[in-house]
Order: sequence, then C-alpha cells, then structure tokens
Amino acid sequence: MTRILIFIVMMISAQSLLAEEKLTGKVIGTTQCYDYNKGMISTSVNTCEMAFDGNADTFLATYERSYTWAGLDLGKPYVITRVGWMPRDDYNGPNKV
Repeated sequence: MTRILIFIVMMISAQSLLAEEKLTGKVIGTTQCYDYNKGMISTSVNTCEMAFDGNADTFLATYERSYTWAGLDLGKPYVITRVGWMPRDDYNGPNKV
C-alpha cells in the first residue's frame, strides 16, 4: 500500500510540473531606453518588450542607470512559482550590472 501511495504522489507531482505554463501579459516599465548604435535615448530600441521576447540577442538597456524596471501586467492575480532570467548574449553577458 505504501508503494502505491508514493507512486500516486509522484504522478501528481509530475503532472503539476507539466501543468505550469509561461505567463504572458502587457509589457510595462521604463520607456526611455538607450540605442547603443546612435548613442542616444530611444523608445524603439532595447525596450522592455525585448526583456520578455526570449531572444538572447536582444535586451533591455535603459537610458537612466537607476530606478528603471520592466514587468508584465498579467491582467489578474497569479501565484508565481518560478522566475527565469537569461543574461545578454554578448561580451557583457552575466557580468553586466
């Protein structure tokens, strides 16, 4: 009986992991970003949307160095169980702060 109970608990746990999904929503955050190619403020290059696009070649680069942020408006409350992070895919990589 104990073995069956452990097996059932393991199956439920595995199903719970499979049921997790990546949340999506409206991207919100700092709007003044930095265009490294032009060396100026931008609202269309290196934006908050790029922080959530899953592409390691794009990134958020804000003009101001402090008090900037990016987030998602999920539209309703969720219990967040995991947060993923991916460093920039360039020479700065995980050393960029």
